[in-house]
Amino acid sequence: NTPTSIVFSLMAFLSNTGREVNKGIVDVEGDKARGVRTLAVSRGPRRAAQVASAFYLSSVAISILPKLFGLVSSLYDLPVVVADGGFIYSSYSLLRDPSRENSRRVKNLVLLWMSVGMFGFFAGSMN
Repeated sequence: NTPTSIVFSLMAFLSNTGREVNKGIVDVEGDKARGVRTLAVSRGPRRAAQVASAFYLSSVAISILPKLFGLVSSLYDLPVVVADGGFIYSSYSLLRDPSRENSRRVKNLVLLWMSVGMFGFFAGSMN
């Protein structure tokens, strides 16, 4: 189903882009030493945390669309609610503490939320 694929692709793009920005915080010292220009290097970890969180929360915001438009079954609901809660928590944690250590922890948690969300996408798409 094309609309479902588009929405799922957009959610994956947004959450993965947020994770890449988040990874820039973890790698800021090495990137700075190598002359790599990431958001964390050029604008600082706090600004990078804000941008990463905006991507995570944008993904959460559009996760309602497949359900709203009847594109998925009820099997979508629980995994996506768990993943959305995880992304919201991770965003809060990252904004509260954009340190290298916490950013690494959030980066790893986000992989879990992405996996849970992906399970929901697949389960909910099987009609």
